[in-house]
Amino acid sequence: MATWKDGPRHAPPQRPEGFAEPEPSVSLEAEPETPRDISAPVEQPRDYQEDDTLVTLGDFAPITVQSRDPQEPFTTQTAALTSQDTQHSTLPSLEPSHERSPGTPFTVASSMTKRSASAWAPPPDSLQPVAVIYPVRASDAVTSAYPPLLITLVVCGVIASMSSIAAMVVAGTAIVFMLSKVRYRFQQLRNLSIAVGIILVTVLVATFLMNTTRYNMDFGLGWWVFGACWGIAAMILFFQYMGIRQGETPSTHRRSPGS
Repeated sequence: MATWKDGPRHAPPQRPEGFAEPEPSVSLEAEPETPRDISAPVEQPRDYQEDDTLVTLGDFAPITVQSRDPQEPFTTQTAALTSQDTQHSTLPSLEPSHERSPGTPFTVASSMTKRSASAWAPPPDSLQPVAVIYPVRASDAVTSAYPPLLITLVVCGVIASMSSIAAMVVAGTAIVFMLSKVRYRFQQLRNLSIAVGIILVTVLVATFLMNTTRYNMDFGLGWWVFGACWGIAAMILFFQYMGIRQGETPSTHRRSPGS
């Protein structure tokens, strides 16, 4: 029972006038003895008589007669890898009448199977390692292709019909500064961009020269710029897809985020 000595939360709201022992109090007397079973004998019996209904151990587990002659040796089985030819064995005899020559080599049983020399040779050149194909999601290819570069190329392709020279300049600048952000096959994409740039510059020069003459021919520079921008964007996505699918190592030109 808690009192005011156990803490303020156990104190009564009003101070009691006195303290009295709670009732009923716990008795310190011993518990009454448990009554003894009257069916059990009070004293130990002086003799013991065996019951005739008991079953012997032989009825539970009959004893079997040993069939093996203890004088006969045990039969052993020898594995094929460690078996020795007793007729041509060079092992020394264990009989006391024979002595082993110190020049006789010991016979060592090997657990390794004998293989021909061709089994240890390298595989022929016609055998190629199995190519591992990795699953590729569209989001992975877009992320590896650096989305800002893709968006710039698509927009430049759209505005090429209105201002082909401006679209070509913006697309070329984006490729120069953003192509290094691409994850896979940077070298191939750079060579492709250089080749496409040379073609566009050739068409631009040819258009300028023809406009200065009396022929005044139009080579459709806007369509050339449109095809170049969208073609490079498609090739970037394709190269990223193939790089991830074949498990290639990312290009070493990529800079770390802290650099």
